[in-house]
Order: sequence, then structure tokens, then C-alpha cells
Amino acid sequence: LFAEYSQSDVSISRRFGGTGLGLNIVYKLVNLMDGSIEVTSKLKEGTQFLIQISFHKTDFVEEEDSGAKAVSFKNLKKYNILLAEDNVINQKITIINLQQLGHDIDLAENGIEAWEKYKKKEYDIILMDIQMPEMDGIEVTHLIRDYEAENPSRQRTRIIALTANILGQDAEYCLSEGMDAYIAKPFRIEDILEKIHPNEPAE
Repeated sequence: LFAEYSQSDVSISRRFGGTGLGLNIVYKLVNLMDGSIEVTSKLKEGTQFLIQISFHKTDFVEEEDSGAKAVSFKNLKKYNILLAEDNVINQKITIINLQQLGHDIDLAENGIEAWEKYKKKEYDIILMDIQMPEMDGIEVTHLIRDYEAENPSRQRTRIIALTANILGQDAEYCLSEGMDAYIAKPFRIEDILEKIHPNEPAE
């Protein structure tokens, strides 16, 4: 139940998304914290997962003022960004963060839509989910890099992977397949800032 598995037909992951790694990642995280996980399942009713992790009780520590100042993004360069993401919640969170940074955003809800939008418009950056319906992020990246090679007048688009598989090999694999960077889910606005504006200090 908790083992990694590979789908015999890649069209399944294209159509429905997912890699089959969710329970495996949970299992690894629980083991890393010396916890336990139990499963109970009833036909036609559902499945329940119970996770138990022990933590040391600590004395209350009053939070100290870190002295951090509010960050202003007004002087950061603004980009045309394509967000390729099929999950509605992730779409909303990412768009809110990008809008706070002042960027122009287009949305693609699957790989084919991302590819079609890329051909019609030049983007500075594409935030590319790895697992999407119709066509995954790696395939779209291959098409984009081939297109750029055949059309040298077209500017090279930075492609930043969005991946939840932080315990797997997604990060290194994305870079080897033509992507420029990756952001691990779930992410904060600071994570996006670091990848999109690596050399631009915010005030």
C-alpha cells in the first residue's frame, strides 16, 4: 500500500494527474519522525489513516521581535508569466502570490493548453507543474526547448518546475530535462521571489 509504483499506462497520469507517490511520501515522513501509521478500510464507506508521532513537551517560549521589516516589491522587474497548473487551490495561491509581486499572469490548466499558449505568446517565465492532465510538464518543456532551437529569434523562456515530490528525484530530473529551477510545494511568496528574482533585492 505504501510502496512506490509506476503506472503501466502513462495516459492514466496524464488524464487524472498524480504519480502514485503520495502514500509513499507520507510513510517516509512518518518514519523519519519515528512515528507509526495505521490503516482501516471499509468497502463502500472509505479509508481512514491514523498517524501517531511523539513530540517532546517544551516550556512556553515567548516570541521575540525578529526586527524584520515589511518587504516592498515595487522596484522588482515585472514579468509576463504563464502558470501551468491543474489544481484549482494551487492556481489561486500562486496567482495571488504573483499578483503581489506585480506580474502579468496567464493560466493554463493542462499541458496541451500550456503548449498552445506558449506558441501564441512570448513569456518571460513559465511556472510548470510536473504532473498535469493531457500532457505532463516534462513533455511540454521538451516541446518548448525544441521550438526554441528551431526558432532562434524567439527568446529563451525560463521554465520553473512546481513539484511536490521533494523526497524523490524530481528536482534533479527537472533540471536535466531542460528546466531552469524548481519550487517545492507547498511554497511561500519568498520561495517564488527567490526563483523569479534571484538577483533582484527587494526593499
